[in-house]
Amino acid sequence: MSNPRHLELASRRQRNPSTRMPSHYSVKPEPLESLQSIEPVYGMKDKPVSSSPPSNSKVIARMADDQDREVFGVVMETVRSSGAILCPHDVPDADAFGAAYAVRAFFQTENIPTTIVAERIIPNSDLLLLALGISPVGWDSIRADDLRPIITLDTSSRNTFRKGAERKNRVILSIDHHYADQAKLEPVYRIINRQAGSTCGIVASLIPGELIDPLTALALAAGISCDTQRLLTADDETLRLFRRLRRISKVPRHRIDELAFPSLKRDVLATLIAELSSIRSVVYNERVIAVCMTAIKPPAIMVTLMREMDIDISAALSPLSHRRFQLSLRVNQKNAFEYGIKAHELARSISSRCGSLSKGEVGGHDDMAGGTLPGQYEDIVDHIIAAVREAVDKALAKP
Repeated sequence: MSNPRHLELASRRQRNPSTRMPSHYSVKPEPLESLQSIEPVYGMKDKPVSSSPPSNSKVIARMADDQDREVFGVVMETVRSSGAILCPHDVPDADAFGAAYAVRAFFQTENIPTTIVAERIIPNSDLLLLALGISPVGWDSIRADDLRPIITLDTSSRNTFRKGAERKNRVILSIDHHYADQAKLEPVYRIINRQAGSTCGIVASLIPGELIDPLTALALAAGISCDTQRLLTADDETLRLFRRLRRISKVPRHRIDELAFPSLKRDVLATLIAELSSIRSVVYNERVIAVCMTAIKPPAIMVTLMREMDIDISAALSPLSHRRFQLSLRVNQKNAFEYGIKAHELARSISSRCGSLSKGEVGGHDDMAGGTLPGQYEDIVDHIIAAVREAVDKALAKP
């Protein structure tokens, strides 16, 4: 299907034949019109990690392919004169910030100015931001007449733009590894690999290895640690990449993990312990299902603590308003990967039961997911338990 903004960029490139590709890329892109048919760019399918080295031997990872790198190069040329806004998801974690930092650092080698914009930054991110030396700004700091193209990182959801919905129409590229929700962005380009363990792994596959300096390597390694639960869910390719990034960064493994999972402040930990007394739990087919309300934001902090308690399927709900809650959901490794109880599918089922599927405000991975849900707390808890029971029944019914 024709994309008007895509064609506009194509005509702009044709009017400026001197536009060049960065010398780091060995594959020269075709005219933009022909890129419309490239499935890895526009498709939302699962993309397996390549088993053979990319044709560009300078790249140190295989979570993006040559076509993705062509697209990344075209986007760079498009924003060369204007600069770009780099936008991770709300409440950014180490994977989102690490990917944003790495793209910014690479663009700086080409003298392309960027601004990192992030909303709802939590105190737990302070250590990572200090280590990387970055200070993201909120959308309120961006002028209304600032029309720079936007690159989203670790998200492909329209809900990223809760402030200034018109900005979603300026997204030129989304780099992501999530199962996107129903409210997907429609950027000019997508580089999405749902088989990648992290967005930082994808970004590391786009940037020439010789340009990954120690600080960029640290940012990417922290992001990988974050989204693979300290490498617990990492595949062989991700482990190999992490080891290489750690060597470049010259930072010990435990320090990288501390940036991805900083220690909780004592008052926050005390609040979480007190809130655990309100957990509602059931045992169903030898699986512990637990749901908890938390005032600590994001609820991922609480649900991570619940997962450490060896709960099979855990959910934490944080109130956003009287009848709206932020959901964070975790499924342990055995149930997610051996029995096929997928967190992102479970989140969709819960969303549907709450009557919010049409708004598409859920998404995630096989073992973790999240989103926003409408309704009363007790009703949502009932929906969560019912959805989990149904998912367990389906999993056990499989041959």
